[in-house]
Amino acid sequence: MPGVIFAAKELRSQGYTYKEICSYLGEKIPKSTLNGWVRSIVPPPFYKEKIANLVHSNIKHVHKLALIKNKELLDKRLDAIRIKNSSLIQHVDRAVAILILSTLYWCEGAKYPSHNGIRFGSSDPEMIRLFITLLRCCYAIDENKFRLTIQCRADQNAKELTIFWQEITKIPPTKTYKAQIDKRSVGIPTQKLSYKGVCVIEYLDSNLQYELQFLGRSLGSIESISIMKNQIK
Repeated sequence: MPGVIFAAKELRSQGYTYKEICSYLGEKIPKSTLNGWVRSIVPPPFYKEKIANLVHSNIKHVHKLALIKNKELLDKRLDAIRIKNSSLIQHVDRAVAILILSTLYWCEGAKYPSHNGIRFGSSDPEMIRLFITLLRCCYAIDENKFRLTIQCRADQNAKELTIFWQEITKIPPTKTYKAQIDKRSVGIPTQKLSYKGVCVIEYLDSNLQYELQFLGRSLGSIESISIMKNQIK
């Protein structure tokens, strides 16, 4: 035992932590016992910085573990929400679909008179897929009236992004405009690798634009809200 105590003191004088001392000696020494052995030993000048780095590293590790745990909890909550509401989609008829479509347009679509004709943009593939699917399902659409424009950053591959959004929208190359590059992004790397730029869908029909814009805005009227409150009860 005296040899172990001597070794522990020597290691402490070299800047070893309690954990490192136990690991080096291959002994499970209680912290209180080890503290009694090396209490009089003054660690080297670099010891405080070493401890600070260890604390910082431990905080980062704990934070990473917390993020993983939080994601697992969130995934479970989202799964429960999906299961609970999975049957709602079965109740979507044409009337409901038109209201969803008009609400989307009211939120994200270009409004008359600042723009003439349907213009809807988003960087979310699911949002774009939902909008264009509802548009095609709810109305007698002339596919020749569609136009597609991709807005992206300077360091992105415009050709690849264009193909990606063409597959999402099913709008052919013949109806696709040249991609628009954001000049403000030149020399600034894209941080979010999953970002696919902004997809802008145009449909050259001002009458349909008026209808979606009117329906969407009318949902917020006092009369519409009153009707919905009574219907939902």
